[in-house]
This record gives sequence, C-alpha cells and structure tokens, in this order.
Amino acid sequence: MRATRMSMRAQSALELLMNYSWALVIIAVALAGLFALGVFNTSNFAPRATPGSCYIYRPDGPLSAAGIALTGTCSGALPEFVATFASASSQYAAIPNSGTFYPSAVTVTAWVYMAGNPSGSQIVAGNTAESSGGWLLWIDPSYVVVFGVYTSSWITGGTSANLFGAAAWHQVAATWDGSKFYIYVDGVQKAGPVTASGTMGNNAQPLDIGRFLTGVDYFNGQMSNIQVYNASLSANDINALYLEGMGGAPLVLQNLVGWWPLNQNVNDYSGNANNATSSSNSYTGTISGYTAS
Repeated sequence: MRATRMSMRAQSALELLMNYSWALVIIAVALAGLFALGVFNTSNFAPRATPGSCYIYRPDGPLSAAGIALTGTCSGALPEFVATFASASSQYAAIPNSGTFYPSAVTVTAWVYMAGNPSGSQIVAGNTAESSGGWLLWIDPSYVVVFGVYTSSWITGGTSANLFGAAAWHQVAATWDGSKFYIYVDGVQKAGPVTASGTMGNNAQPLDIGRFLTGVDYFNGQMSNIQVYNASLSANDINALYLEGMGGAPLVLQNLVGWWPLNQNVNDYSGNANNATSSSNSYTGTISGYTAS
C-alpha cells in the first residue's frame, strides 16, 4: 500500500512537471533574451559618474601646467552615458583647430564598442587632411587598428587582424614620438615601432571624433573617454590608463591637450576649453559588453 502511494506521488509529480514544462521553457527563453540584451550585465548596476563630475583644474588658464590637478569626483566609476555613432555624416564631433593638436609628439587613447563588422574605415579620431600635417586613428575591416601621421608624407601602420570583435568594449591607443609610432589594444602593444620621422605640420583642420575630414568614413558603434596628449606616453602609461577602465581619468596631466569623456556631451574636461562646435551623435546609458580589468 505504501509503495502504491509513493508511486502515485511520483506519477503526480511527473504529470505536474509535464503540465508546466512549457512555462519553464518560456521562462528560460525570456531569461536568455534578457541576458543577451545586457539586462543582467553587472556593469549596468555599477556606480555611474555624472557628466562633468571629474575635470582638470588649470588655475593659470588653458595649456598652463602650474597647479594643474584633477578635481571633482574622480572615482573611476563608469560614465552615466556613452556616445553613440551610426556611420552617418551628421553623427560626429568636431573640435576647432587650436594648433595644439599638431604637436611634435602625440598620444591618443579611446574606448570603443563596434556595432558590427566594419565595412569600411571606422574613424575614431583625427585631424589630417591626408595631404598635409596631422594624425588619424581608425579601425579597418577584420578589426585592424590603424594609426597614421603626416609629416613630409602620409605614413600608416596597423595591427594584425581579428584582435577583437563586435559587442565588446576595448581600449585603443597610439603614440608617436616624432620618429616612430606604436599602437596598443587593451593596454598591450600590438604594432610598432613604425618609422615616421619628421615634423607634423598644421593643416588648419579641426579635430574630428567619429568622422574623417573628407566626409567619407565614419564610426559605427559607441565611444567613450577620448584623451589626446602632446607627448608620447610610455607603454606603462598606456597600460595604466587601460587598467583604470572606461571611466578612468587622464595621466601625465601637464601634457594633456584634450579630454572628451563623451558622457552626454562633447565638452573638453582637460581645462583647455577645446569643446566641440558641432555634434549630433546621441547618448545611451546602457553599457553592454564591458568588463572591468
């Protein structure tokens, strides 16, 4: 009799499971969809830095170094927003030419999120007219990170292919010391030295973020925390910036000429007043595909 009751209970449990298995399947599918959308991404619940919460203070004005310091809440928290670009001619940021973006040495760093496999050159930032002075950082198909400088000629170099893919945030950076340049991905040197000796002339062009000056190539995805220096930062500096994460503050402040966190605006927080004059890119508070190092 006891065995019969146990058998009946087991049968009832099996029937219950079969009757509600469809509900379990629906719940599993829904959870998988929410995970794919990044709803459960821990970065979306991390502390967020509000726009302009951290900036550089220069008591003697733009480009001065005396008394320079970070001020505000510079905790390295994720930004509240990141900038979104959609390969459109109207979605970019342009910073007027102040002459500071054509130095004898340069470093540019940025955090990028590719929306899909690049079909053409995806411009991160640059100010070259391709026939005079300037520099340019971009990503080509197969996820090749490329950097170029124009001195007496146009010299470019790139990483190997497939260093990273879409749906993930990565730091890209390049340095040029007046004679050679290096390219970094996620704080690690991936190309260089590439010989590029000479003087970078001022081509009177603005610094563009997310667009090439000729209006041909754009960026498709999201960007955050772009920094430009008038010095060639060391490999250790680049790695330190990467380890700070997407919300990290600049290093070597005396050489910083521009800092655009792209946290709901295109203002320059370097203390040098290099704010963008035109931009129609949008912003999003959803930061998917990011894992703090």
